[in-house]
Amino acid sequence: MVNCSGCQESFSTIGYSQHLAKTRQASCMAVLMASRTANSQPRSPTPWSPSLAPTEDQLEPPIFKDDFFGTYEDDIEWLGDHGSDSGNEEEGLYNLGEWEPPIQDGSEWEPPVDEDARAGKPITGQPTCCANATYGLDAGSTVNIYAPFASQMDWDMAKWAKLCGSSAIAFTNLLEIDGFSDHLGLSYKNSKELNKIIDKDLPGRPKFKREQIIVAGEAFDVFYRDIVECIKALYSDPDFTNFLVFAPEHHYNDEDQTVRLFHDMHTSQWWWDTQKVLDQQCPGTTIIPIIISSDKTQVTMFRNKSAYPVYLTIGNIPKEILLAYLPTTRLEHIGNKASRRCTVANLYHACMSRILALLKTAGIDGLVMNSGDGIQHHCHPLFACFAGDYPEQLLSTGVKAMECPKCDIPTEELGSNTAPFEICDLHAVLDALARIDDGDLAFVQACREAGIKPVIHPYWEDLPHANIFQAITPDVLHQLYQGLIKHLLGWLTQACGAAEIDAQCRRLPPNHHI
Repeated sequence: MVNCSGCQESFSTIGYSQHLAKTRQASCMAVLMASRTANSQPRSPTPWSPSLAPTEDQLEPPIFKDDFFGTYEDDIEWLGDHGSDSGNEEEGLYNLGEWEPPIQDGSEWEPPVDEDARAGKPITGQPTCCANATYGLDAGSTVNIYAPFASQMDWDMAKWAKLCGSSAIAFTNLLEIDGFSDHLGLSYKNSKELNKIIDKDLPGRPKFKREQIIVAGEAFDVFYRDIVECIKALYSDPDFTNFLVFAPEHHYNDEDQTVRLFHDMHTSQWWWDTQKVLDQQCPGTTIIPIIISSDKTQVTMFRNKSAYPVYLTIGNIPKEILLAYLPTTRLEHIGNKASRRCTVANLYHACMSRILALLKTAGIDGLVMNSGDGIQHHCHPLFACFAGDYPEQLLSTGVKAMECPKCDIPTEELGSNTAPFEICDLHAVLDALARIDDGDLAFVQACREAGIKPVIHPYWEDLPHANIFQAITPDVLHQLYQGLIKHLLGWLTQACGAAEIDAQCRRLPPNHHI
């Protein structure tokens, strides 16, 4: 166990890292800042040694950073300028355009002398523009720090109106007092004018736009933000500057590096493998993992239309932002139930394709983005994860109900922990989807053989470096808690009795985390 010197709580090694990454307590954030400052000093990627391992009596063990238990470069085969070793007729990490994991020959990798090859390298060593200057430019003034408000009084009054719980009617009545607004020099006369300043002039997250999707002869409104602008808003937010992660890492739970740890996004094997592929094209590139989440929870009022939200976050920071509202419909004018379900699925994928379309070129070509401290990086936003309930998982993957959205295990073996399984074959699925021009019968048959429903151009079909079957994440509430833990607790209660379970829980130490 590790003690946090900020809040004095005890955590496991993994829990401590996650605690500091997500805490909002000032004392714990100070510990995080001190750790990141210590870890930000330039270091050569030396092999891991037991002296780097934290001991339990350390008050402030470093968070997993850079070379702590190894960085991603330890696993890279660095190739020549033409993508292959001189004298090796293989195509290096590429084989007909598809990446295959390199064969490990057991030889020790030598780190490159050139530090410019490291993942997440800055394009410029100095900030191009500080956060305040960027805000001023966006607000239309670099002189007035309260822009787009006229003065500090103007800003303070707006802040009070929005954060202190006054109703819009009460605030408008206050401003309508004769001479009140003019005496304070306010730039708004009522709540409506204040909202207009906030919505139109205040720098912030991208605005929603509306487009129509026509499916089965019916037009549907989809409201969404520009996904690239959303990514930039998150990536460049000064509040996240000290939390951004630029490179993947391997973490281990032992000195021999035999027990791999997976927790935050940058410890995933996907990021590691994708970084190796991109570094052959553009050494030092920064991956921005795109995490999409959706849940068909009805929005009470949205311009008198029902919809359900799609959320976006990036794997470099622990934060999320609303990306889009998808339309919902029963398509009752379609009499055949199978056709109706198929059309609903096609509507979902058509909307998601429109929302994620900009990721195609941005993921391949990359784009220059400023982090919150003004440092520029060459970034590749890549679709990485999809979080949702089981129905949304089926909708995204196109897998039939009662089947696994990630692997090929038979339905009757879903409860087995010994049945062999493999992750769904993305290449076979893409080949089946490509047969859409061969006629309806051939397309449906090819999709059935590949294990999916006949979805017309799913949104992930041509996203670079995307594998929807790997992107699906476990549904903690329904699949882990309700599907496993709740069932297990019920079985234990029935076997041992509720009184015995309560007695055992009372014997646990006060700080024990279940």
